[in-house]
Amino acid sequence: MKALEESLPAPQRELAQALRTHFDALSVTLVRYGARVHLDKSMLSRYFSGERIPPWAFVHDLLVHSCEARGGAAPTTEVVAHLRMLHHQALTTGKSRAHLVQLLEDKLAAADAEARRAAMRENDIEARLQDALHRIAELAVRERELEALLDEERESWGAELQRCEAGFTELYAERETLALTVQRLEAELATMRERHLAAEKRCAELEQQLEEASTGEVFVPTPRNEGSDSNTPANTERRLMSVVADMTSIALERQQSLEQAEIMNGQLQVALISRVVIEQAKGLLASHWGTTPDLAFHALRAYARRNRVRLHDISHALVEGKLEPERIPPPGESAD
Repeated sequence: MKALEESLPAPQRELAQALRTHFDALSVTLVRYGARVHLDKSMLSRYFSGERIPPWAFVHDLLVHSCEARGGAAPTTEVVAHLRMLHHQALTTGKSRAHLVQLLEDKLAAADAEARRAAMRENDIEARLQDALHRIAELAVRERELEALLDEERESWGAELQRCEAGFTELYAERETLALTVQRLEAELATMRERHLAAEKRCAELEQQLEEASTGEVFVPTPRNEGSDSNTPANTERRLMSVVADMTSIALERQQSLEQAEIMNGQLQVALISRVVIEQAKGLLASHWGTTPDLAFHALRAYARRNRVRLHDISHALVEGKLEPERIPPPGESAD
């Protein structure tokens, strides 16, 4: 390899020296390296002697080969930047047309690389944009499908909701009626209890009078219209019989009041239980047929009449699962 001439401009000398340093790391001859990079020995000699400035592609390949020779130890960012600066200065200070052409070629290569990177980025962004637009279209169609499905479900459940609301309204009205009945019966029961207590008190008083009259320890007043013999044994016996009759009448009245209250309570409990079971059976049939609770009730009552069975018993069998809904003809159909 020829020595550097003293007349070389400083940028070309420094560039040639840096290239020599990286070439020395390869430990190969010019001939062998020329075969590697497809250049003859004389051209390589001009590059390394500073007589000719190599293109930046040659410098780039030399750095790659030097990195391989050093076991993958890449040059630092500062080294690469320094080489690019020396290469640019060498081309700029050069006076020949070849240097100017090479400088323009390097700039064109850099611009071409930037254009290719921009084109690749443009293609990538365009592909992602197309994917995004396609996804937006899919989501818009899916949104319309879901809206249509929601409208269908709303119509279907709307009719069912109306049927349920009608059933609930009827149940609420029935409950209010039963609540009023309970209030009335509670008031009657309170009155009966007061009469019961009054009768018990009257019985206690009459029992005491009877006991005193039986032992002769009390003087029974004589009414004004009675004669002087009102305290005779016969009159005393009559008064005792009157007291006993009064006590018997009070006891009977008390017993009748208690029995009447118990009967009314029992009837109320049976009515409440029976009504709840019937309402449950109505709801079950209405849901099974997809009809209103009123129509379901009419069909249930008609079935009970035809079979001469109590409505409560039929409803209880339906609720307990002992009678299948299919056994009852739907509204508008005659019995088999």
